[in-house]
Amino acid sequence: MAIAPSIPYDTAESILNEARAISADAATANGLAGDILNDGQPYVFPILQKCYRRLQDELISKGVETYSKYGEIYNITPTQTGNPRINVTISYLGYWDGYRVWPNITLPADMIKPLELWECYPGESAWKPMRPVSDSISSRPTTNRFNVWDFEQDILSMPGSSQTSNLKMKYLLYAPDLTGPNSQALVVHCQSALANKMVAQVSKMLGGLEMAQAFEADAQKDIDMIVNRTARKEAYQAFQRRPFRSRGRGRGRGAY
Repeated sequence: MAIAPSIPYDTAESILNEARAISADAATANGLAGDILNDGQPYVFPILQKCYRRLQDELISKGVETYSKYGEIYNITPTQTGNPRINVTISYLGYWDGYRVWPNITLPADMIKPLELWECYPGESAWKPMRPVSDSISSRPTTNRFNVWDFEQDILSMPGSSQTSNLKMKYLLYAPDLTGPNSQALVVHCQSALANKMVAQVSKMLGGLEMAQAFEADAQKDIDMIVNRTARKEAYQAFQRRPFRSRGRGRGRGAY
């Protein structure tokens, strides 16, 4: 029998169903649709989204790499100033070439911060790695490469380049918001963690601080399990099995 393909991401509705079940909200006349955590309550999805953002922040702070990806920025024009003290910058609003802003050259809209950068000329076959500065970008004559970069106050800064360039970056991002029942939480099997966080937040909202602490503790256990999955993956090392060879006649046990 053919097995239908599936994806490991939980929907907002499955998360809310678990939240309603563990909080006994499903024991109301509405059943699993719940009352306090009913989809129609105006606070439900904003609170769920708050919990989702907090979960992402916790996972990122603990080194889980679910929220990193690659992106490119093309045709960054040469600097328009000969002053080596002036850096070019790229923000979410545009590219400053030292003279004017180009609004069509921006940082990726979902980026939190860059992790690694590479550069190349249009048509060049290989990306050249760039180096993040440890403190600040020092003044230097303009060359045909950016070479280094810095990121502060949501702005990417680089020395001016005399050559039109492309950038490739690996960066951290937030996942798309959970705005409706069919939205997917893009963390593998995070349903229990988010359900417990959701109930903790609503309990706090209703004044049940002791109950909120209990559900938050359960959420932390679920988050630790997600982190442990990543830790086990990073700790896994390739190994070579000892090839099987039949024992020779007359040799002792364990001899090969």
